Amino acid sequence: MTTTRPATAPNSTAREPVTDPSRWWVLATVCVSTFMLTLDITVVNVSLPAIQADLSASFGALQWVVDAYALGMAAFLLTSGSLADRVGRRSLFAAGLVVFTAASVACGVAGNPLLLNISRGVQGVGAAILYAVGPAMLAAAFHGKERGTAFGLFGMTTGISVAAGPLVGGALTEIDWRWVFYLNVPTGLLALLVVLAKVPESARRGGRPVDRAGLVLFSSALFLLVYGIIRGPVAGWTAGSTILCFTGCVVLVAAFVLVQHRGRHPMLDLGLFANRTFDALSAATFVLNFAVIPVILFGVLWMQGVLGHSAIETGLRFLPLTGMLLVAGIFGGILSVRVATNRLIGAALILTGVGFLLLNAIGPEDDWTAALLPFLVAGIGMGLFNPPRANASVAIVAPEDSGMGSGVNETFQQVGSALGVAVLGAVAHARIADSLSGQPVPVAAVDAIAAGSIDRLTAETSPAHAAELTSAAHAAFVSGLHAVATIGGLASVIVGAAALVLIRRQDFVQDPAAPEHDDAPAPA
Repeated sequence: MTTTRPATAPNSTAREPVTDPSRWWVLATVCVSTFMLTLDITVVNVSLPAIQADLSASFGALQWVVDAYALGMAAFLLTSGSLADRVGRRSLFAAGLVVFTAASVACGVAGNPLLLNISRGVQGVGAAILYAVGPAMLAAAFHGKERGTAFGLFGMTTGISVAAGPLVGGALTEIDWRWVFYLNVPTGLLALLVVLAKVPESARRGGRPVDRAGLVLFSSALFLLVYGIIRGPVAGWTAGSTILCFTGCVVLVAAFVLVQHRGRHPMLDLGLFANRTFDALSAATFVLNFAVIPVILFGVLWMQGVLGHSAIETGLRFLPLTGMLLVAGIFGGILSVRVATNRLIGAALILTGVGFLLLNAIGPEDDWTAALLPFLVAGIGMGLFNPPRANASVAIVAPEDSGMGSGVNETFQQVGSALGVAVLGAVAHARIADSLSGQPVPVAAVDAIAAGSIDRLTAETSPAHAAELTSAAHAAFVSGLHAVATIGGLASVIVGAAALVLIRRQDFVQDPAAPEHDDAPAPA
């Protein structure tokens, strides 16, 4: 098993890294690709109701539109990061662009939910490569305060794409939801041309083979876990198939840890888990994405399914959140070189959690303005989080292991997204069912309400009962939204408070370009 290198003092007398003359091309390439990847998530969220109607997708199938993408990323992030350190980051980054762009075309031409979700999984594989390699490329190209600037622009790009996503997605969905995926084609080709023409290849660490056993075990365990959670509400939590999924997941995780411990070339350095800052950063990344993606998903379904807004109207009403995320993302990059990492990450999580908890004030009869204050508060927290998170993920390991460090952190991010949609989706489904327990509503109706298809449900009901069913469905869906927001909000606040205490500057191998913590003197 490999071991983590001891942290060296950021202010030691090591030779100053040579400035990379192509660094701004590297930044442009990573930002364009990140814009495409993040935009793809937000535009798809807005288009889910249109996909559901066009392909007659169930609530479970809608979850898989999100989860298949996240699973594809989570399964290959660790391998992508480690492989990039061995074979060259530019080569692998270009391969990721090709996979992502080709899979986007397949998503656009999909004729049923199964083909769409398979294509989304492949798209996630391409995204895994880009997400894992991008921050490592930035860390290698930029140093000192310029690195803080680069990661600030990187975070700003994320904010811009999230802010533009609902509007772009809404506009494209009004034409045809398939254009949500076709949009990636020119962007992906442009990024590919830039990376091939302007970005130099990184140093390669040959001789270390890909950990195939680790890849198969990790991917299979994650698939069984998420599949079991999604199928649980339908098949039953005590059903043999559900128990088999969870049991298989536990066995595969144990086997993965054993392989990583004994293997000569493991994909994950288990020694990292002895570093409390690494653990806190991983937990913060996992929890934020566990909370954010489901809340946004159910927020979109609430605006379209309950309030009856179109896709583009929903995008406009999400501007308080996305716009604040953009502004805070810009300041997050600036503050990441001035404010201690623990304070910035802790404050970001706490603000996000408070914003989500404020969503509990929404009532069944309220309009979208009831979410205005929660969106503003949560948007600030979400925007502040990404720049210091991406910077810290590569600063926690030695420069030659930046790909692995970025890949590990991005894995926690995507696993958090996948499990958040699965777990909180199951919680919301159960809450909706409980809210309707005293009424003669079939299981299919519960699925329709959870998917935001309330209008279609009431259209199949007699006029005498339509108004009553609509009122009950609205109240049930809002109850499910409250459950998602409460769990996500509390988890974010708790982990944010822990991050304030656990993240320490002396645990970083590279300088995170932030001042010292008050409670942690600089290393000698």
